[in-house]
Amino acid sequence: MSLNADDLKINTTISDIIERKTKEILSVIDDEIKKAHNYGKHSVIVKLPSIIDIPNLNNSDSQREIYFRVLTSLLERKFAPTLIIKNNINAVLIKWMSKKEAEEIKTKLEFIASYTQKINTDDN
Repeated sequence: MSLNADDLKINTTISDIIERKTKEILSVIDDEIKKAHNYGKHSVIVKLPSIIDIPNLNNSDSQREIYFRVLTSLLERKFAPTLIIKNNINAVLIKWMSKKEAEEIKTKLEFIASYTQKINTDDN
């Protein structure tokens, strides 16, 4: 029997593994987003796996499939993701505040600061 091109394509089993691994990564990302939000942050960087072991797929193909699904999910949920690949570390920067919203907060904080006076309460 000769090799068939269909044998080299992503099949249902591989697709299921990709989907499962994507859900696992998204679960971690969601936890990190919640944690950052609870600390009053408006963005978070979450490390992504550099090596993704999926049978019959090389690592770069695995990364492509997983990272595509992760970024797509974040975008569909109205986050602003940026993939970071630097020094063999892969991560995603996730923001949930627009530039306009960030500027509004900055303006409000500057306004408050301009009307804030520190009073020395030391008895010395």
